[in-house]
Amino acid sequence: MRKGTKRCYAGVVLAAGESVRMGRAKPLLPYGEMTFVARVTDQLLSAGCEPVVVVLGRNAPEIQAILPEDPRVIPLSNPHPEHGQISSLKRALSFLSDSDRDAALVALADHPDVEKRTFQSLVNAGNGSEYSIVIPTYKGRGGHPFLLRREVWQEMLDTPMEGGARPVVRRDRSRVFRLEVDDPGIHTDVDTPHDYQSLLRGQTSALILAGGQGRRLGGVDKSGLVCEGEELLDRTVGVLDQVASEIVLSVQGTPRRVPTGIRVAQDQHLDSGPLAGIQAGMRECRHPWVLVVACDMPQLSASFLNYLVEEAQGVDALVPIYRGRAEPLHAVYRREATISRVEEILERGGRRLMELLGEMEVRFLEEGQWSSVIPKGAESFRNLNTLEDLDESGIHIGF
Repeated sequence: MRKGTKRCYAGVVLAAGESVRMGRAKPLLPYGEMTFVARVTDQLLSAGCEPVVVVLGRNAPEIQAILPEDPRVIPLSNPHPEHGQISSLKRALSFLSDSDRDAALVALADHPDVEKRTFQSLVNAGNGSEYSIVIPTYKGRGGHPFLLRREVWQEMLDTPMEGGARPVVRRDRSRVFRLEVDDPGIHTDVDTPHDYQSLLRGQTSALILAGGQGRRLGGVDKSGLVCEGEELLDRTVGVLDQVASEIVLSVQGTPRRVPTGIRVAQDQHLDSGPLAGIQAGMRECRHPWVLVVACDMPQLSASFLNYLVEEAQGVDALVPIYRGRAEPLHAVYRREATISRVEEILERGGRRLMELLGEMEVRFLEEGQWSSVIPKGAESFRNLNTLEDLDESGIHIGF
């Protein structure tokens, strides 16, 4: 085949791992609108790979149930997933050996953050060269997915299980092309709950609403209240920094003080309530998911908020229920779905948060659901509106 000729590619998703360190099946983890395995499968299809073979292990029934209903997607069982990724790769290549595919683009189900353009770049590199193996690199370090031309498939099938794919790659480096890409996602391997939390953090903004007038506290700027020797705003930022990779402060007028690294959004709608603050803040947010909290919540729980971000994947909004009432200012919203609806409500003179929730696909998280996971989560909802609230909080707060 001449250099530059378009080749026929199959896709391979390795999804048979035991997920021991994660404690649950990684391919089924939600990320945005899809699960890990569905997202990676979709990326391969978008790059023109056909068929896409998804190699499954002991969780095959659950994973197969959420795969796209597409004849181009072929689930394939690996009877011995305990032998590692190389066993799944062998299973896929053996299946594809009877096909007319020229190469296989091999992806891992636990690398969900690879960009679509990286998949396409690998396909383009395969079409534009005679290299047998194409490996993406970011800042000089290799990652996934990778491309295997048919001429090395038998070598992969013959290589011992204990050595993995590395001996084949290292046998003749002249046939390996290392393609530099601007995509750190090729290194994003999600193996543990902490890895998953970090992945979601990178897609989450936090929005602190601090535009209220504090009338029931005599017009005091509640963000400046001192809680256990620390200003409430600093305390809130410290918690949110564990959950979101950017924090936006929505205010009216000039803020008294802005913590380092925090961006400010100016609420231009006087006396329009928290909806106006959400509108201004979401315009400033850059990530697809926005965690919205009020500035007067001294007991915010990072573990609870991380749990909410995880549970919000796939819906327009996730709003917890506490004591029978929705808590929209301790909730997660999909920015794209929210901001246009907020603007429509404000344009027609609306002010109530419940109007917003009535126009969105909202998942209400019942107290019985979250309290079984976060036993002390109720403390996170405590807010400070009156002097009685200060007394009842059991926390020494002064001005």
